[in-house]
Amino acid sequence: MDREWLTLGAKARWRPFYDACDLRRGMSVTGGYEWSEINRSNVTYHLEELTPAGEFTQPTTVTNTWFVGLSQEWNARLDTYVRYRMIANSWPIVGITQRSQVSVDAAANSNQPEHEDRIEIGGNWHPTNNLLLSASFWIQNAYNRSEVANFDEDSYPIILSGWYAPNERWSFTGGYATFSNWIVQDITLGRENGGGNEFPAFTAPWRYAGRADVLNGGVNFAWTCRTTLVGGVEYVRSRNVITDVPSSPEALAAGNPYTDMPSYSQVRVNTWRLTAGVDYELSQYMNTFVRYNFLDYDDRAMPYNAGQAHMVMGGLSGVF
Repeated sequence: MDREWLTLGAKARWRPFYDACDLRRGMSVTGGYEWSEINRSNVTYHLEELTPAGEFTQPTTVTNTWFVGLSQEWNARLDTYVRYRMIANSWPIVGITQRSQVSVDAAANSNQPEHEDRIEIGGNWHPTNNLLLSASFWIQNAYNRSEVANFDEDSYPIILSGWYAPNERWSFTGGYATFSNWIVQDITLGRENGGGNEFPAFTAPWRYAGRADVLNGGVNFAWTCRTTLVGGVEYVRSRNVITDVPSSPEALAAGNPYTDMPSYSQVRVNTWRLTAGVDYELSQYMNTFVRYNFLDYDDRAMPYNAGQAHMVMGGLSGVF
């Protein structure tokens, strides 16, 4: 598969009370629009097992995004904002199940929304020149009600982050984020052609819930004017599960109520990632770096997936 991505947009800022001598002076109204297009190649699926044989080609994805917001600078060290963002996607990417089916529609599905409404609330506070705290909270609803997918998703991300530099050599960063979502989506199970010992197909809304908690911290130490030592740690705890198993009279009659689906699809994973490395300034225009990454992947639901990885990478960058 190959793709070409084109994006065009514009945004504006207006300060209606700039000439005031009170808190209104720090108020700003922002707004903007963005258009993007993803054109893909080699995305035609030939489903020879269909009766009759079928074919599906992924159409071009076109996205329109509008946003408007209000921000307030309460003083030189505190600012807050509230924004509304609306995203409309025409034909987001579709997944294809290439197995015995009776229709292309039953073979296609997507977890990408056609429409998304988002309210963003947040702010920044830097009480001193060497301390910065940020927070944001989203209320987000997304859905896809196209000919190939039908789902509704609610999510409420919360992100907290901070930066502190006790002196010119040391710099510390840290953060916490929690992501939660609730999804109701139509899923087709069974064999579409039926007969024999195969279970008849049925489409029903399945309910799914997920949550991920992320903790991270980092440190930079300017060893010399050209050499910087870096380190970091990240912990992720993720839990995802099907919360409701719909039933079908045909599936029950065939002896398969699909009650074991949650045990196969659940996600209970804890990961640790440790990073250590060196950045070195070769010259005014060239920099190099070396990194070591350690990843511990603990799959509580499927222990045979658990494991550890050691990774080393390096790079060189320059501006000419």
